[in-house]
Amino acid sequence: MATQLYFITAKTHLHVGSGNSNAGVIDNLVQRDPADNIPCIFASSLKGAFREYFEEGPDKSTTKALADTIFGAGINKQSTGNNSKGTHIFHQANLLSIPTRSNAKPFFNATCPAILQKFLDDADLFGINLGDTLKSEIAIIQEGCNINEKTDVFSSEVQNIKVEEYSEFNFRPVSIPNVQKIFGINLVLFRDEDFADICSDYSLPVIARNNLENGQSKNLWYEQIVPRQARFYFFTAYYTVSDDFDTSIVTKAIQVGANASIGYGVCLLNNLQTQLS
Repeated sequence: MATQLYFITAKTHLHVGSGNSNAGVIDNLVQRDPADNIPCIFASSLKGAFREYFEEGPDKSTTKALADTIFGAGINKQSTGNNSKGTHIFHQANLLSIPTRSNAKPFFNATCPAILQKFLDDADLFGINLGDTLKSEIAIIQEGCNINEKTDVFSSEVQNIKVEEYSEFNFRPVSIPNVQKIFGINLVLFRDEDFADICSDYSLPVIARNNLENGQSKNLWYEQIVPRQARFYFFTAYYTVSDDFDTSIVTKAIQVGANASIGYGVCLLNNLQTQLS
């Protein structure tokens, strides 16, 4: 069985709903990893989004026929008599970085040591060769992270800056071009506990939604989102050696999650090679 690593960059706001609310304050919450409570995209949601792209997307004339092969017969198995499972196994998409507000730049891409280590551990688990250059750049970040328990900023910015409510930084202008291609430019490394707070229910953006009838509000609700430019990674494993899935989705814009009609969930997908190119 072979594996492949993919990256997702949210180009518009993303709401992949968990189906839960938090005691009525936020009506629609995003999906979170049960182990660390960090936003994620469950494998079932990914697989559904990809299948819909194959069956209904702009290339459906050439990819619809591949859907049953890659994803399994699904709802078509009764009419076709095809009960075979798909050639690909999809794993959960985990967060790499999330944009954070600043007074110095439109946003900084925030991550933390736990996410760095999880990314390395997952790549090792699935047998992905990240390459010596990328691994050495991540090692540079890990080596000096959270000096004096301050936030590490990998930028040449030396003015008084603020990222979210944080203002005490270690400026580390090291060369990490491959890390920036994976995690985003203007990288900020928060302590694990601070990053968890940035990703908490009360820190993620919440959008008010309203259902109007004849100009009157009939249903006001609040929906949590993961902001655009957030980055995720996920793995696929496949039984049959084929690049059909890879060539069909790499560098393509695919809608993931809810609210496509209002522009949510447009995501750009890349594999490791194209992400680093």
